[in-house]
Amino acid sequence: MPSPLDDQYMHSDNDLLSPIPEQSTSPLLPTIRVIGGIAKLLRMLKSRYLPPTALEAYDSHFKACMQSFPLYQQIRTNQYVDPIELPSIMYLQNALLMLHRHNLMPISSAKERSTALDHCASTAAETARLLRRCMQETPPESRSLVTEQNGSWEKRMVSASSAFLCTHIWRCTLFLIFRSDFENAIWCAQASATLGASRPINIACGRYLQFFLNEVIVKMNQGKQLDMDEEMIAYVSADLQSNFENSWVWRNSKGDVSLNESDYGSASTTEDGRREITRTDAASWDEWEDVFGLLDHLFHQKQREQQHRAIAESSLRPPLTLPPLAPSPNLANPSNRMSIKDLI
Repeated sequence: MPSPLDDQYMHSDNDLLSPIPEQSTSPLLPTIRVIGGIAKLLRMLKSRYLPPTALEAYDSHFKACMQSFPLYQQIRTNQYVDPIELPSIMYLQNALLMLHRHNLMPISSAKERSTALDHCASTAAETARLLRRCMQETPPESRSLVTEQNGSWEKRMVSASSAFLCTHIWRCTLFLIFRSDFENAIWCAQASATLGASRPINIACGRYLQFFLNEVIVKMNQGKQLDMDEEMIAYVSADLQSNFENSWVWRNSKGDVSLNESDYGSASTTEDGRREITRTDAASWDEWEDVFGLLDHLFHQKQREQQHRAIAESSLRPPLTLPPLAPSPNLANPSNRMSIKDLI
Protein backbone atom coordinates (compact mmCIF):
# COMPACT_ATOMS: atom_id res chain seq x y z
CA MET A 1 0.00 0.00 0.00
CA PRO A 2 1.20 3.61 -0.59
CA SER A 3 2.90 5.38 2.31
CA PRO A 4 3.54 9.10 3.08
CA LEU A 5 7.08 8.53 1.85
CA ASP A 6 5.69 8.11 -1.67
CA ASP A 7 4.39 11.71 -1.72
CA GLN A 8 7.71 12.92 -3.06
CA TYR A 9 7.02 11.06 -6.29
CA MET A 10 3.67 12.83 -6.93
CA HIS A 11 3.32 15.63 -9.46
CA SER A 12 0.50 17.89 -10.63
CA ASP A 13 -1.22 15.26 -12.80
CA ASN A 14 -1.65 12.91 -9.81
CA ASP A 15 0.47 10.26 -11.47
CA LEU A 16 2.92 8.37 -9.31
CA LEU A 17 6.52 8.68 -10.42
CA SER A 18 9.40 6.62 -9.16
CA PRO A 19 13.14 6.48 -9.79
CA ILE A 20 12.44 2.96 -11.06
CA PRO A 21 9.45 3.09 -13.50
CA GLU A 22 8.80 -0.66 -13.24
CA GLN A 23 8.12 -0.23 -9.50
CA SER A 24 5.90 2.84 -9.79
CA THR A 25 2.75 0.86 -8.91
CA SER A 26 1.81 -2.23 -6.91
CA PRO A 27 -0.30 -5.11 -8.28
CA LEU A 28 -2.51 -4.89 -5.18
CA LEU A 29 -4.36 -1.71 -6.08
CA PRO A 30 -5.14 -2.70 -9.70
CA THR A 31 -6.38 -6.08 -8.46
CA ILE A 32 -8.79 -4.35 -6.06
CA ARG A 33 -10.11 -2.25 -8.94
CA VAL A 34 -10.57 -5.35 -11.10
CA ILE A 35 -12.46 -7.24 -8.39
CA GLY A 36 -14.71 -4.22 -7.86
CA GLY A 37 -15.50 -4.15 -11.57
CA ILE A 38 -16.15 -7.91 -11.64
CA ALA A 39 -18.80 -7.59 -8.93
CA LYS A 40 -20.73 -5.12 -11.10
CA LEU A 41 -20.12 -7.21 -14.20
CA LEU A 42 -21.60 -10.34 -12.63
CA ARG A 43 -24.83 -8.50 -11.92
CA MET A 44 -24.95 -7.24 -15.48
CA LEU A 45 -24.27 -10.68 -16.97
CA LYS A 46 -27.63 -11.86 -15.65
CA SER A 47 -29.29 -10.04 -18.54
CA ARG A 48 -29.70 -11.87 -21.82
CA TYR A 49 -27.98 -9.21 -23.91
CA LEU A 50 -25.32 -6.56 -23.39
CA PRO A 51 -25.73 -3.41 -25.51
CA PRO A 52 -22.65 -1.99 -27.27
CA THR A 53 -22.53 0.97 -24.86
CA ALA A 54 -22.18 -1.36 -21.87
CA LEU A 55 -19.53 -3.44 -23.64
CA GLU A 56 -17.53 -0.34 -24.47
CA ALA A 57 -17.81 1.06 -20.94
CA TYR A 58 -16.64 -2.14 -19.24
CA ASP A 59 -13.96 -2.76 -21.85
CA SER A 60 -12.55 0.73 -21.26
CA HIS A 61 -12.67 0.23 -17.49
CA PHE A 62 -10.76 -3.06 -17.57
CA LYS A 63 -8.19 -1.70 -20.03
CA ALA A 64 -7.62 1.25 -17.69
CA CYS A 65 -7.08 -1.27 -14.89
CA MET A 66 -4.48 -3.02 -17.02
CA GLN A 67 -2.60 0.25 -17.46
CA SER A 68 -2.30 0.59 -13.69
CA PHE A 69 -0.41 -2.69 -13.31
CA PRO A 70 3.39 -2.55 -12.98
CA LEU A 71 5.16 -1.93 -16.25
CA TYR A 72 6.74 -5.37 -16.46
CA GLN A 73 3.27 -6.96 -16.24
CA GLN A 74 1.80 -4.91 -19.09
CA ILE A 75 0.44 -6.75 -22.11
CA ARG A 76 2.43 -4.61 -24.54
CA THR A 77 5.82 -5.58 -23.06
CA ASN A 78 7.84 -8.77 -23.42
CA GLN A 79 9.44 -8.75 -19.99
CA TYR A 80 9.55 -11.80 -17.78
CA VAL A 81 6.57 -12.41 -15.47
CA ASP A 82 6.88 -14.81 -12.57
CA PRO A 83 4.16 -17.52 -12.62
CA ILE A 84 3.32 -16.71 -9.00
CA GLU A 85 2.13 -13.28 -10.19
CA LEU A 86 -0.24 -14.73 -12.79
CA PRO A 87 -3.51 -14.80 -10.78
CA SER A 88 -3.77 -11.01 -10.36
CA ILE A 89 -3.41 -10.44 -14.13
CA MET A 90 -5.63 -13.39 -15.05
CA TYR A 91 -8.53 -11.99 -13.05
CA LEU A 92 -8.54 -9.08 -15.47
CA GLN A 93 -8.15 -11.23 -18.56
CA ASN A 94 -10.94 -13.52 -17.41
CA ALA A 95 -13.27 -10.54 -16.83
CA LEU A 96 -12.68 -9.35 -20.40
CA LEU A 97 -13.36 -12.84 -21.73
CA MET A 98 -16.58 -13.19 -19.74
CA LEU A 99 -17.71 -9.75 -20.89
CA HIS A 100 -17.50 -10.42 -24.60
CA ARG A 101 -18.40 -14.12 -24.46
CA HIS A 102 -21.83 -13.17 -23.12
CA ASN A 103 -22.96 -11.91 -26.54
CA LEU A 104 -22.52 -15.29 -28.19
CA MET A 105 -26.16 -15.94 -27.41
CA PRO A 106 -28.50 -16.40 -30.39
CA ILE A 107 -30.36 -13.23 -29.39
CA SER A 108 -27.35 -11.29 -30.69
CA SER A 109 -27.00 -10.57 -34.40
CA ALA A 110 -24.51 -12.44 -36.58
CA LYS A 111 -22.25 -9.40 -36.65
CA GLU A 112 -22.35 -9.03 -32.86
CA ARG A 113 -21.53 -12.70 -32.37
CA SER A 114 -18.62 -12.45 -34.79
CA THR A 115 -17.35 -9.36 -32.95
CA ALA A 116 -17.68 -11.21 -29.65
CA LEU A 117 -15.61 -14.10 -31.02
CA ASP A 118 -12.96 -11.66 -32.25
CA HIS A 119 -12.68 -9.99 -28.82
CA CYS A 120 -12.55 -13.35 -27.02
CA ALA A 121 -9.83 -14.62 -29.35
CA SER A 122 -7.86 -11.39 -28.88
CA THR A 123 -8.06 -11.68 -25.09
CA ALA A 124 -7.08 -15.35 -25.32
CA ALA A 125 -4.04 -14.43 -27.44
CA GLU A 126 -2.99 -11.88 -24.80
CA THR A 127 -3.28 -14.58 -22.14
CA ALA A 128 -1.15 -16.92 -24.28
CA ARG A 129 1.55 -14.26 -24.57
CA LEU A 130 1.52 -13.79 -20.79
CA LEU A 131 1.90 -17.53 -20.30
CA ARG A 132 4.72 -17.57 -22.83
CA ARG A 133 6.57 -14.93 -20.80
CA CYS A 134 6.17 -17.08 -17.68
CA MET A 135 7.19 -20.40 -19.18
CA GLN A 136 10.94 -19.89 -19.09
CA GLU A 137 13.77 -19.99 -16.64
CA THR A 138 13.96 -17.00 -14.32
CA PRO A 139 16.36 -14.35 -15.67
CA PRO A 140 19.25 -13.52 -13.31
CA GLU A 141 17.95 -9.98 -12.66
CA SER A 142 14.54 -11.36 -11.57
CA ARG A 143 15.78 -14.05 -9.20
CA SER A 144 15.00 -13.79 -5.53
CA LEU A 145 14.86 -15.98 -2.45
CA VAL A 146 11.24 -16.91 -3.26
CA THR A 147 12.06 -18.08 -6.79
CA GLU A 148 15.06 -20.06 -5.60
CA GLN A 149 12.98 -21.85 -2.98
CA ASN A 150 10.18 -22.73 -5.44
CA GLY A 151 12.60 -23.98 -8.08
CA SER A 152 11.61 -24.19 -11.75
CA TRP A 153 8.85 -22.23 -13.46
CA GLU A 154 6.77 -25.41 -13.64
CA LYS A 155 6.77 -25.77 -9.84
CA ARG A 156 5.95 -22.08 -9.36
CA MET A 157 3.06 -22.29 -11.84
CA VAL A 158 1.62 -25.31 -10.04
CA SER A 159 1.96 -23.54 -6.68
CA ALA A 160 0.06 -20.52 -8.08
CA SER A 161 -2.61 -22.63 -9.76
CA SER A 162 -6.25 -22.72 -8.82
CA ALA A 163 -9.51 -23.92 -10.33
CA PHE A 164 -9.99 -20.39 -11.66
CA LEU A 165 -6.63 -20.36 -13.46
CA CYS A 166 -7.22 -23.81 -14.97
CA THR A 167 -10.63 -22.90 -16.36
CA HIS A 168 -9.47 -19.54 -17.72
CA ILE A 169 -6.58 -21.12 -19.64
CA TRP A 170 -9.01 -23.77 -20.91
CA ARG A 171 -11.50 -21.16 -22.20
CA CYS A 172 -8.68 -19.29 -23.92
CA THR A 173 -7.49 -22.47 -25.63
CA LEU A 174 -11.00 -23.13 -26.98
CA PHE A 175 -11.31 -19.68 -28.55
CA LEU A 176 -7.82 -19.82 -30.03
CA ILE A 177 -8.59 -23.16 -31.68
CA PHE A 178 -11.93 -21.84 -32.90
CA ARG A 179 -10.14 -18.90 -34.59
CA SER A 180 -7.36 -21.16 -35.96
CA ASP A 181 -4.67 -19.51 -33.83
CA PHE A 182 -3.01 -22.84 -33.18
CA GLU A 183 0.40 -21.45 -32.24
CA ASN A 184 -0.98 -19.59 -29.22
CA ALA A 185 -3.31 -22.50 -28.48
CA ILE A 186 -0.28 -24.77 -28.13
CA TRP A 187 1.19 -22.42 -25.49
CA CYS A 188 -2.06 -22.52 -23.51
CA ALA A 189 -2.28 -26.29 -23.81
CA GLN A 190 1.32 -26.55 -22.60
CA ALA A 191 0.40 -24.54 -19.51
CA SER A 192 -2.60 -26.80 -18.87
CA ALA A 193 -0.44 -29.89 -19.27
CA THR A 194 2.05 -28.43 -16.82
CA LEU A 195 -0.72 -27.99 -14.25
CA GLY A 196 -1.74 -31.59 -14.92
CA ALA A 197 -3.68 -33.21 -12.10
CA SER A 198 -2.76 -30.54 -9.55
CA ARG A 199 -6.41 -29.45 -9.74
CA PRO A 200 -9.13 -32.05 -10.49
CA ILE A 201 -11.01 -29.61 -12.71
CA ASN A 202 -7.99 -29.44 -15.02
CA ILE A 203 -8.58 -33.08 -15.93
CA ALA A 204 -12.13 -32.26 -16.99
CA CYS A 205 -10.77 -29.33 -19.01
CA GLY A 206 -8.30 -31.63 -20.76
CA ARG A 207 -11.01 -34.13 -21.64
CA TYR A 208 -13.24 -31.43 -23.04
CA LEU A 209 -10.33 -29.98 -25.01
CA GLN A 210 -9.63 -33.36 -26.57
CA PHE A 211 -13.30 -33.72 -27.54
CA PHE A 212 -13.41 -30.17 -28.95
CA LEU A 213 -10.33 -30.71 -31.13
CA ASN A 214 -11.81 -33.86 -32.64
CA GLU A 215 -15.04 -32.01 -33.42
CA VAL A 216 -13.12 -29.15 -35.05
CA ILE A 217 -11.24 -31.59 -37.29
CA VAL A 218 -14.50 -33.26 -38.33
CA LYS A 219 -16.13 -29.93 -39.20
CA MET A 220 -13.07 -28.75 -41.13
CA ASN A 221 -12.94 -31.96 -43.12
CA GLN A 222 -16.58 -31.39 -44.02
CA GLY A 223 -15.69 -27.91 -45.27
CA LYS A 224 -17.93 -26.13 -42.76
CA GLN A 225 -17.29 -22.63 -41.40
CA LEU A 226 -17.08 -22.73 -37.64
CA ASP A 227 -18.49 -19.19 -37.29
CA MET A 228 -21.73 -20.29 -38.93
CA ASP A 229 -22.04 -23.62 -37.11
CA GLU A 230 -24.40 -23.33 -34.12
CA GLU A 231 -23.15 -26.60 -32.67
CA MET A 232 -19.54 -25.42 -32.60
CA ILE A 233 -20.50 -22.02 -31.17
CA ALA A 234 -22.25 -23.85 -28.35
CA TYR A 235 -19.14 -25.98 -27.80
CA VAL A 236 -16.79 -23.00 -27.69
CA SER A 237 -19.09 -21.22 -25.21
CA ALA A 238 -18.28 -24.15 -22.91
CA ASP A 239 -19.30 -23.51 -19.28
CA LEU A 240 -21.54 -20.63 -20.34
CA GLN A 241 -24.08 -23.42 -20.89
CA SER A 242 -23.75 -24.58 -17.28
CA ASN A 243 -25.79 -21.62 -16.04
CA PHE A 244 -29.49 -21.86 -16.87
CA GLU A 245 -29.79 -18.06 -16.92
CA ASN A 246 -27.28 -17.79 -19.76
CA SER A 247 -27.61 -21.17 -21.45
CA TRP A 248 -29.51 -21.35 -24.72
CA VAL A 249 -28.86 -25.06 -25.38
CA TRP A 250 -30.68 -26.42 -22.35
CA ARG A 251 -33.28 -23.66 -22.40
CA ASN A 252 -34.34 -24.68 -25.90
CA SER A 253 -34.26 -28.41 -25.24
CA LYS A 254 -37.52 -30.30 -24.91
CA GLY A 255 -38.14 -33.11 -22.50
CA ASP A 256 -35.73 -34.81 -20.14
CA VAL A 257 -32.18 -35.55 -21.15
CA SER A 258 -30.75 -38.92 -20.16
CA LEU A 259 -26.97 -39.20 -20.02
CA ASN A 260 -25.21 -42.52 -19.94
CA GLU A 261 -22.93 -42.58 -16.92
CA SER A 262 -20.58 -45.04 -18.59
CA ASP A 263 -19.67 -42.37 -21.16
CA TYR A 264 -18.08 -40.25 -18.46
CA GLY A 265 -16.30 -42.79 -16.33
CA SER A 266 -16.62 -43.07 -12.59
CA ALA A 267 -17.68 -39.87 -10.83
CA SER A 268 -19.45 -38.98 -7.65
CA THR A 269 -22.55 -36.80 -7.46
CA THR A 270 -23.03 -34.04 -4.90
CA GLU A 271 -26.24 -33.27 -3.06
CA ASP A 272 -27.20 -30.56 -5.56
CA GLY A 273 -26.82 -32.98 -8.47
CA ARG A 274 -23.42 -31.78 -9.70
CA ARG A 275 -20.87 -34.32 -10.79
CA GLU A 276 -17.40 -34.33 -9.30
CA ILE A 277 -14.23 -35.70 -10.84
CA THR A 278 -12.87 -38.35 -8.50
CA ARG A 279 -9.24 -39.24 -7.86
CA THR A 280 -9.75 -42.29 -10.09
CA ASP A 281 -10.64 -40.00 -13.01
CA ALA A 282 -7.65 -37.79 -12.30
CA ALA A 283 -5.34 -40.78 -12.36
CA SER A 284 -6.89 -42.50 -15.39
CA TRP A 285 -6.88 -39.61 -17.89
CA ASP A 286 -3.46 -38.48 -19.02
CA GLU A 287 -3.80 -37.89 -22.74
CA TRP A 288 -2.15 -34.50 -23.12
CA GLU A 289 0.10 -35.98 -25.79
CA ASP A 290 -3.01 -36.71 -27.86
CA VAL A 291 -4.11 -33.08 -27.40
CA PHE A 292 -0.74 -31.86 -28.65
CA GLY A 293 -0.91 -34.29 -31.55
CA LEU A 294 -4.29 -32.93 -32.63
CA LEU A 295 -3.06 -29.35 -32.29
CA ASP A 296 0.04 -30.17 -34.32
CA HIS A 297 -2.14 -31.74 -37.01
CA LEU A 298 -4.30 -28.61 -37.26
CA PHE A 299 -1.25 -26.33 -37.20
CA HIS A 300 0.45 -28.07 -40.13
CA GLN A 301 -2.84 -28.39 -42.01
CA LYS A 302 -3.25 -24.62 -41.78
CA GLN A 303 0.31 -24.13 -43.04
CA ARG A 304 -0.33 -26.39 -46.04
CA GLU A 305 -3.53 -24.52 -46.88
CA GLN A 306 -1.70 -21.19 -46.73
CA GLN A 307 1.02 -22.51 -49.04
CA HIS A 308 -1.53 -23.84 -51.55
CA ARG A 309 -3.38 -20.53 -51.44
CA ALA A 310 -0.18 -18.58 -52.05
CA ILE A 311 0.73 -20.82 -55.02
CA ALA A 312 -2.77 -20.46 -56.48
CA GLU A 313 -2.68 -16.68 -56.14
CA SER A 314 0.74 -16.46 -57.77
CA SER A 315 -0.42 -18.58 -60.74
CA LEU A 316 -3.31 -16.19 -61.38
CA ARG A 317 -1.04 -13.17 -61.63
CA PRO A 318 -0.07 -12.11 -65.21
CA PRO A 319 3.58 -12.68 -66.07
CA LEU A 320 5.80 -9.67 -65.69
CA THR A 321 7.04 -8.47 -69.08
CA LEU A 322 9.78 -5.89 -69.46
CA PRO A 323 10.06 -3.60 -72.50
CA PRO A 324 13.00 -4.38 -74.86
CA LEU A 325 16.14 -2.38 -74.24
CA ALA A 326 16.87 0.22 -76.90
CA PRO A 327 20.39 0.01 -78.40
CA SER A 328 22.81 2.62 -77.21
CA PRO A 329 23.32 5.38 -79.79
CA ASN A 330 27.08 5.46 -79.17
CA LEU A 331 27.38 1.74 -79.91
CA ALA A 332 25.16 1.96 -82.97
CA ASN A 333 27.41 4.58 -84.62
CA PRO A 334 30.81 3.05 -85.56
CA SER A 335 32.45 6.46 -85.50
CA ASN A 336 31.61 6.87 -81.83
CA ARG A 337 33.20 3.60 -80.74
CA MET A 338 36.28 3.86 -78.53
CA SER A 339 39.36 2.10 -79.82
CA ILE A 340 42.37 0.73 -78.00
CA LYS A 341 44.42 3.55 -79.45
CA ASP A 342 42.15 6.10 -77.76
CA LEU A 343 42.56 4.33 -74.44
CA ILE A 344 46.36 4.41 -74.75
